[in-house]
Amino acid sequence: MGDDYYAGTYSMEFAEDAVMKDLVTVILNGGHGNTWPVARVASWREDWVIKTNVGILADIHAKFGGKWKVNYQDFAENRLLKDSGIVRTYAERI
Repeated sequence: MGDDYYAGTYSMEFAEDAVMKDLVTVILNGGHGNTWPVARVASWREDWVIKTNVGILADIHAKFGGKWKVNYQDFAENRLLKDSGIVRTYAERI
């Protein structure tokens, strides 16, 4: 339990026109340098919060391994990533 806590640091690179939704997609599914996306767990419900160095990006939920539902918090999903000030993110199970 907890063996993946602080498991690694991944540098991700995005295009100039990347938006918050692009970042969330990569956090959830991998890509752009992220080789360890948010874990899917064997549970009837999966709940995570994605935190950043400048606020909460989103909380995410899925039922029975289904499609993720994303609720953006401190950032709009279409806000430009380059203007956000985000340099660090992590997902925390809630």
